[in-house]
Amino acid sequence: RSWLTTRSFSGDIRLSSNYKESISGPYVKQWKKTITSEIVSLKRRKIYKLVPKPLLPKHVNVISAKWVFKVKPNPDGSVERF
Repeated sequence: RSWLTTRSFSGDIRLSSNYKESISGPYVKQWKKTITSEIVSLKRRKIYKLVPKPLLPKHVNVISAKWVFKVKPNPDGSVERF
């Protein structure tokens, strides 16, 4: 597993480098809420358009994406947001 542990927060929060591990870990509720919020924001700002692969022209390069899971701390070390 590729877990990173940050000790600057109240209680240790293990951060994963991939989606599958993050949504199966102890902070699944927080990560799912954050992911949903991010997707809604991206859609609202029309950042991307989902196109089924069979409909793409052969010469088009598909750009992939990767989730980055981080925790933003408050000055006192508590969690501000996931």
